[in-house]
Amino acid sequence: MPVPWSSVGPSHRIPKVTERAITIKQLRDIRTFVQRLTKTHLLNHTSQHSKENGTFGQPLTWKNINSYDIVNEVVKKVIPWADPDGERDPEGSKRKWYSWVEFVSKKPQPAMIMFSHWWGGRFSDFMAAVDKLAVDRSLSINTAIWVCTFANCQFGEDFGAMLKECPFIRVLQTVELTVLVVDFQAGSLSRSWCGLEVKYTTEQEMEFVLYTSAGRVGSSYVSGGPLVEAIKGWDIRQSEASDPPYRRQILNYVAGVNELEGLKKDAAGKMEADEKGRPQLQDGSEELRDPLAVRRLHGELEYAYESELFRRCSRKFEDLNMAVRLSVMSKIGLNRKPKGCNVPNKAFRGVTLSQLRLITKKLEATCPWTPSATPWWPDHDSLSSVDSLPFEQLNLYHVAGWAKYMTSEAECSLMELLADSPQVPQYLALYWQGQPLVDIMGAIEIFAEANRLPDSIVFSVELFSRRFNYECQHQGSELDRCNERIDECTGAVVILEEKGTLASRLWPAYEIAQCMQSGKSLFLATKDGVMACNQPLASGAWTCGTF
Repeated sequence: MPVPWSSVGPSHRIPKVTERAITIKQLRDIRTFVQRLTKTHLLNHTSQHSKENGTFGQPLTWKNINSYDIVNEVVKKVIPWADPDGERDPEGSKRKWYSWVEFVSKKPQPAMIMFSHWWGGRFSDFMAAVDKLAVDRSLSINTAIWVCTFANCQFGEDFGAMLKECPFIRVLQTVELTVLVVDFQAGSLSRSWCGLEVKYTTEQEMEFVLYTSAGRVGSSYVSGGPLVEAIKGWDIRQSEASDPPYRRQILNYVAGVNELEGLKKDAAGKMEADEKGRPQLQDGSEELRDPLAVRRLHGELEYAYESELFRRCSRKFEDLNMAVRLSVMSKIGLNRKPKGCNVPNKAFRGVTLSQLRLITKKLEATCPWTPSATPWWPDHDSLSSVDSLPFEQLNLYHVAGWAKYMTSEAECSLMELLADSPQVPQYLALYWQGQPLVDIMGAIEIFAEANRLPDSIVFSVELFSRRFNYECQHQGSELDRCNERIDECTGAVVILEEKGTLASRLWPAYEIAQCMQSGKSLFLATKDGVMACNQPLASGAWTCGTF
């Protein structure tokens, strides 16, 4: 199996962590290497964490492997295996072994770009963001990007006593561009170290962009959806770090107070580190908690020190939060009010992903529905004894009543209210109308994410293309309109639910059969995952998420 390192000569030690950036070519080399390892089932979970969560011994797959896995199962195993004599630096530094960049490079590689990311995000998504950035900025394959996973020595790196001595800040002082990679789970938005990097970047007025696996936030590919909403709601006070003392030190830095407040210090006021060189909480395991404070991300009680810090320095935290939100909003821009249109042909009444999100937001804003306050309250026996209908329980039968009410005056489809011109659908969305709207949208979102589709992608959603006043319908049989709709699409996504009701519905069965006979791509999706049936997803995988 080809390997992404040279077998000629020893690895090159690079003392300056700022010169341990990894080139785009080297990143693509390790991607290919990891793909081959996972394809041949040579990578399994062996870490202590995997023993604790019950995954020990299970194989790692390309679609799910993350940076934690790559460090534990590749970096920390390959380097000692390939260079058994390299444990000690011949020049006498205390550092054990070395970083991946030092392993694959024969010379220093000064950083040009800083990537901030969460190790728990899928590595395939991380690499998709790298590829998108390279295309957007016409970057050479030799462009050096600083990525902590590969730049820091994973056998032990000196982070220094103060944050400005840590590798992250030292690198930020040398680059002109910071890229925050927002993973599928938005995990990077919950990491304190990422928050530190964002804080320093905005403080120094450096160029700052956000990327997802679909592309740059603010581009036509990423201008809305759950990830963008998560970015807009970012709050560094809700961030976490693997080591609570580091979280406290970072929050102190953001608040503009002495970094070492609330941490153990010696008589001279310097940090008193543990045996691994890390800071320690001032009162250790006896740290007080605040039961009245907002709970932390994982449900734990907040420390009393942090709770008081948030109250005392609330303006500092809010300023940083607002700076990030404004950055996102300025890149996305303001939504323009649609003019509306007249589209006689139902086959051309597709709705974009952005419009689907808008419809969902509008519906959520009307909830909960009540019989007395909701003009479109469904007249159905199943709701005769119901006093309130929350958003989570809305299905498409309910939504149909709302859509009919909203379009009654204009006597058009909902699509014609939201669009400026005909929209030819690329994908046919097949569903059972009894499914909850949140589940249908969850399935569409994960399908779009798995195929890296832009927000402008157009779906054929029959309900939103329907003119409820029969007299205004496009002439011709429903079967003809269905066939025309299928002809225009490149593929179909079948949205499944637990009861399997969709399988008993005649129209979806007919549409699936027509798609298969005409060679359309077919995908099965739930709110948790998607599976490709006859052609792979954009990443080359056949599944994404939990299916």
